Amino acid sequence: MAAAVESAPAAGVAGAGRRYFAAAGNDGSFAISRMSCWMMIVAFRFLAMPLTRSSDATVCARSKLKDGTPVTIRPIRPEDEPLMVRFHETLSPESVYFRYFNQLKIDERIAHERLTRICFNDYDREIALVAELRDPKNKNCSILGVGRLSKARSVNEAEFALLVSDSCQGQGLGGELLNRLVQIGRDEKLDCLTASILADNKAMLNLSKKAGFKIQRNPGGQDFTAEYVF
Repeated sequence: MAAAVESAPAAGVAGAGRRYFAAAGNDGSFAISRMSCWMMIVAFRFLAMPLTRSSDATVCARSKLKDGTPVTIRPIRPEDEPLMVRFHETLSPESVYFRYFNQLKIDERIAHERLTRICFNDYDREIALVAELRDPKNKNCSILGVGRLSKARSVNEAEFALLVSDSCQGQGLGGELLNRLVQIGRDEKLDCLTASILADNKAMLNLSKKAGFKIQRNPGGQDFTAEYVF
């Protein structure tokens, strides 16, 4: 299910951070426009991060779905909140259940407080990638899928999660996101990646197997644990 990948890199996080700043004035001073203090902190955090993954082609690259649709894989950004609202509106009840193990209501999923948190990458603990589609006619963007790695606190492991818009399922996007999460885990020298997958989620189980995960049924048989050991 992996998408066909083109290796041309897209703009990285550092580039995204720099665009918040205006050019220097004639007197040598810098003007800042349309930028709150909070966004300034975010921009400086991105620019100052010692990790190289924000500009690496592993997490910022262009890819194609099986039908030829071009998408950009990049880290999630705080300004993606409106796009994430529209993304969640594209999900079927089954997709929501497979991801959250319950029918999390749309108003809970798109709550501002929640999206503010999940649209900010705290690179000390987690990273989320989005697959973005840009309309060539009107330049409007939409998010087609999200992949996330969350580091465990007490061990050198991380848990992954994937969610793909129903209209793009079966197009290789889930495999593309998962392969990039695995590469990030390898670059970060993690010991392993894990995920809990419902027994009925056959597509995710097959996807994990293809990506090299070992699948083990948990006691009770309602879900499986997928594990990738580096």
